Amino acid sequence: VYYRCTKKRGPCSQSYVREEALTTQLSDMLFRYALPPEWAKERSRRADKDEQEAEDIAGISVQELRAKIADLNERESRLTDLYISQDIYRDAYLERKRSFMSDRKTAEEQIARLKRDFTAWLQPLREWINEGLKLNGIARNTDLPSKKISLQKIFGSNLTLQSREARGVPRNQWFSLATAKE
Repeated sequence: VYYRCTKKRGPCSQSYVREEALTTQLSDMLFRYALPPEWAKERSRRADKDEQEAEDIAGISVQELRAKIADLNERESRLTDLYISQDIYRDAYLERKRSFMSDRKTAEEQIARLKRDFTAWLQPLREWINEGLKLNGIARNTDLPSKKISLQKIFGSNLTLQSREARGVPRNQWFSLATAKE
């Protein structure tokens, strides 16, 4: 099987490249962006540490918000007592009660958001680590579709074939990894 350049406009004037040569080039590219196992272990350990720290910080924030909700409930209870004993007018009572209820609802939503999203940023990092670990195996494989999928993750749609050579500009995290490996 032969492949040609990826020019979009007009016919390609460059010569074809054999599949074997292209497979070798793509494998070399994948090896360049493969994450060494020692580095992956260290990154995973740091991610676990960051997750624990984020969980601790979220726990403290949730406790503070729950204390705020308890305070709002107590203030609302005192406000209700004032209204029942007719020490406050109905309009003032309703306005303050609405304010307390709004503040309580905001705090409850913040608690739900903290519980749900406190480590949302770690999931893409872990996926990147796993993908980087798999690249060595994919590079050794002769399966072009699996190489294509991995290369799309590294280069996006920026991988091209010019002068019988595969070229591309990697995304930031992959560029940083290749630079660090050098």
